[in-house]
Amino acid sequence: RANLDDKSLFLKTFKDIGLPISKIYIERVGNIKTGAISKKKKNVIKKYLNSNVNYGVVRLIDDDLKNLKDFLKLKNEYENKIFVAIQIIDKFGKMRQIK
Repeated sequence: RANLDDKSLFLKTFKDIGLPISKIYIERVGNIKTGAISKKKKNVIKKYLNSNVNYGVVRLIDDDLKNLKDFLKLKNEYENKIFVAIQIIDKFGKMRQIK
């Protein structure tokens, strides 16, 4: 997402589906000017995976199936990580895991 019009509603949405949003950092890619959204998201995730922090599990929660499938392709580059893709199905918080 780009800069938000209603940040409190955005955060409340995550709270409503049970995520401890006060303990989660959400990095948005909407202000990055070039590239497809799925590529922007992959690049942000790769930035973290290539850092000195040893992440064991990487999760992407998204409503766009293409973004999630592109994210799961990172398994080929980072074989020692567990990738979990969760698709948001509707505004009521219904979710499903993508394999």
